[in-house]
Amino acid sequence: MKLNVFIIKKNHVFLFFSSIILFCIMVVFFREYDANSDYVNFNEATVVTMSNTKDDDTIKKDLNGDGNEDLLYIASKNGKYYLEASINNKTLALNPNKQLNTLGYSYPYWPMSLSFIDLNRDKKPELIIQSSQDNSPVQHIFVYNNNEFQDIYSSTNNIIGILDSKNNKTPKLFSLSIKNGISEIQNYMIIDNTIKNISYENYQIPAINSIERFVNLIESPYVIAEPPSIFSENINSNDFSILWRLDKDNFSYVLEDAFFTDTKWDKDGKTETISWNMNFKRTNKTNISNIDRLNIKLEISKNNSGYLISKIKSIQK
Repeated sequence: MKLNVFIIKKNHVFLFFSSIILFCIMVVFFREYDANSDYVNFNEATVVTMSNTKDDDTIKKDLNGDGNEDLLYIASKNGKYYLEASINNKTLALNPNKQLNTLGYSYPYWPMSLSFIDLNRDKKPELIIQSSQDNSPVQHIFVYNNNEFQDIYSSTNNIIGILDSKNNKTPKLFSLSIKNGISEIQNYMIIDNTIKNISYENYQIPAINSIERFVNLIESPYVIAEPPSIFSENINSNDFSILWRLDKDNFSYVLEDAFFTDTKWDKDGKTETISWNMNFKRTNKTNISNIDRLNIKLEISKNNSGYLISKIKSIQK
């Protein structure tokens, strides 16, 4: 019987094991890269979105950066929201600061929204909370520091967002309101678990004026005849149908809150794509106690004409 003999040279062994090690490094890298934010799939584009919580809910998430899942409890007592985290068998309350001493109240048409994003690149996600009380928006940002959660920012603005979220620059936080126009835009960075106001740098939010015009389109009591110039010429024509299915003869719309973040960048780290998650209160005109919520997701893309709305998706809740 003839035996086939294979001779393995040392350099072949070296290349084989080197390839395995390189593969493992790449897997670990991308696992850590993807852990910085919570993601959903939106028309084949990876975007950050808010998770709208129930009155009582439990979220599994690594909150202290040790690689293990922790528990975040959301509870509503007499309509008022409370949050607690369980980390290494220790219960920690998330208490709002005295400047805005509430985490909001539970309303069927305006539930609490949570976003987990690492804003200071320390492998621990910051917790961004959006809710409301007495029809006024509520914003909080909590950091996990010194084995406790600290409320480092609060506001009654209705929009909060992140730019430079996962590129080669320091993430920047924006807080503003769109209501009868655009309010003064506040800009921050989180450095060493402390928030720093950098509004003097005058960083701009791409297409923010187009976002304002889009909000006006939804809130207007009239149906538009033609789409304005805020939309990309490459947008799917089916996306426009959302604007004509709002049934404004029977319903009115008001922006509750919104969250945005950039999702794609060019080779120099400049923003190319931004996702927006917007919640509108929808009220029945003949029965004003009949209120629900319209969720709209937008994608803003950069082209030769600047930043324009390139995708629209709506969900009635």
